[in-house]
Amino acid sequence: MAGQEDDGGSSSEVLLHVYDLSAGMASALSPFLLGTQINAIYHTGTVVYGQEYYFGHGLNEATAGQTPFGRPHKVINMGKTFIPPELVREMLFDLAQTFTPESYNLMKNNCNNFSDSFCMFLVGKGIPEDIVRLPETVLNSPLGSLLRPVLEQLEQHLGSVGTGTTFAERGREEEKTTTRATSGGEGGRQDEGGQSRGNEGGEGTPREPGTEPKQRGSGGAEDKDEDKEPPSSLREEFEKLVTETFEKLMAEGKHTAQEAAILALSIVKEALES
Repeated sequence: MAGQEDDGGSSSEVLLHVYDLSAGMASALSPFLLGTQINAIYHTGTVVYGQEYYFGHGLNEATAGQTPFGRPHKVINMGKTFIPPELVREMLFDLAQTFTPESYNLMKNNCNNFSDSFCMFLVGKGIPEDIVRLPETVLNSPLGSLLRPVLEQLEQHLGSVGTGTTFAERGREEEKTTTRATSGGEGGRQDEGGQSRGNEGGEGTPREPGTEPKQRGSGGAEDKDEDKEPPSSLREEFEKLVTETFEKLMAEGKHTAQEAAILALSIVKEALES
C-alpha cells in the first residue's frame, strides 16, 4: 500500500489525504453564496509509514484511511521521506506541544496548518497553498463576513474531533508501559531514570543515562547473542543522539528538515563506528 515503509529500509511515501467537509456543496454553491469559487471545505491528514496523523482535539493517529472523516476527497503524493520512524515520532511529540486541543483556531492553527508543518519536516515542502489559505479566502470573499458565525461553529466542531486519546496522551501511556516493562524485570533492569541493571552486582547503583560501561565479551555464545540484540538503553541513546544532532543542524539554518535528518543519522553512525 502506498504510504507504507519500503522493504529496502526506513523510507516511506508521504501522502496527503484531502477531505471535503462540505460533501461537494462548497463547489456547487460557493459562486452564488460567496461570489467566488470554493472547490471544497478542506480537512487534511498526513500519511507516513502506514499511519495517518491529523489535528483536531490535539494530534491524533489512526490507521491510514480509517479516520472519522471517511473516504478522502483526493490523495496527493507529497514525495518520499527517508526520515526513520523513530525520528518522525520524536517530531510528532514536539508538534503536539504546538497543536494542542486548546490551541485549535480555524484561521491560524488548524488541521491544514499541522499538515503543512508536518509535510515540511518530512519532505521539505508544504501542502498546496490554496488548502492552507482557505479560511482567509472565504472571509475575504464578497459575502465572507456573513459566514463568520458558520466558520466559528465549524471551528468548534473540528476542534473536538479525534480518536479519544491525543497523540501526546498516547505517548505518555507508552512511556509508562515501557518504564514498567524495563523496571519490573529480573535483576533490576535499567529504567528511564538511569538505574543500572545490576545483574551481576545485586541491586546496582544509580548511573547517569548513557554512561553504562561496556562489558567485555568472553567470546562465548551468550556474548554473540548480546551483540545481535543490543539493550534497549543503547537504542534509546542512539535515538537521543540523532535527535540532538538533528536539532543542532536545523538551528544552523543551512538544511531542510529532510537533509538535516539524513545528515544527523550519518554523523551519529560515523561517530559510533570510529
